[in-house]
Amino acid sequence: MQYHASGYHGPIPSLVDDSQALAHPVTRLLARSMDLSLYTLLWISFQYLVLRWHGTGGTFDSLLVSYISFVLMIFVEPLLLTTWGTTPGKAILGLKLRNDDGTKLSYGEGVARTFGVFADGYGYGVPIYNIVRAFRCYKTSEKGEAMPWDEGLEYRIRDERIYRWFVFALAFAAGLMLAYNVALLAQLPRHRGDLTAAAYAANVNDVLSRPDFRGYPYRMTETGQWVRYDQGMPVNVHFLMEGRPPGHRLTLSDGIVTAVSFEVESTADSWLHSYASQKHLMALAFMASQRELKPRELFRQNLDYSDMSSYTKQIGIVSIEQRAEIRGYWEAAGRLIPIEGEERYFHLLFSMQKTQ
Repeated sequence: MQYHASGYHGPIPSLVDDSQALAHPVTRLLARSMDLSLYTLLWISFQYLVLRWHGTGGTFDSLLVSYISFVLMIFVEPLLLTTWGTTPGKAILGLKLRNDDGTKLSYGEGVARTFGVFADGYGYGVPIYNIVRAFRCYKTSEKGEAMPWDEGLEYRIRDERIYRWFVFALAFAAGLMLAYNVALLAQLPRHRGDLTAAAYAANVNDVLSRPDFRGYPYRMTETGQWVRYDQGMPVNVHFLMEGRPPGHRLTLSDGIVTAVSFEVESTADSWLHSYASQKHLMALAFMASQRELKPRELFRQNLDYSDMSSYTKQIGIVSIEQRAEIRGYWEAAGRLIPIEGEERYFHLLFSMQKTQ
């Protein structure tokens, strides 16, 4: 038994031909980058579309996605190497990986090798240390030495035709497009198509679990009313300023929600707001649930939820109507500020209705 530089103990055959282990370094790097991107895409698709878990986009979330991608790489890549003898990235660029006797790697050998890449190549994914490891690998390559994980292995290439780079570029673009579509689909609510009152409330609460509404202190019941929700974290200041949200009125036909609306009336001698959060919730829970609307068309609208004017808009099969009456308030940045000495009155009716 020899000690592998990654910390993995296992039999490592002696290197027969250094040129094989050192062959095509740029091609191998690009192939591995594509493979790792595929593992990341697999995870975020599962995370957003199956688990319905939306990360905050912070450092912790980024590290979590990276480590889950590495775990997939460590266990999935050896399966590909022992069956196909290659990976998607390597296959596109014409590379195959073999033992020095020409046989495919066993699953155990594949795990040892891939863990070596994770440890020695990526520095266990530890920030800063991963940069140190990348630099050391670069210096090792400069010296003409094989990487620790490539000992006893050889790379074979079918051909080096230029079309493979076009295929690689197309595959990379397709991956970006898939990631974009996953991001779009992740914005859609849990339930789509015809909604019952319970499904509409579930959509609203699903949206409230996302980072944009982190700290929202209420959850909706099946009747469209709000109940206090203790989520063990401070309430977002923005939502504190909005106060208790107005209930959503649901219009049903044969048990299916055909329209939703809310109404606010006030003469308060204090700042009021545009109820943009309620409009946004309604758009994501009701309008985005309509299957006739494609995600790209839906989110291309760029609705201004802080708009406090009266208007009517048609988006797909959904008619959006806002009726606003404002007196004695000065409007600024989605807020209504009382004008001293004037009679104050604010009335807002916002609704969305299916027209088909």
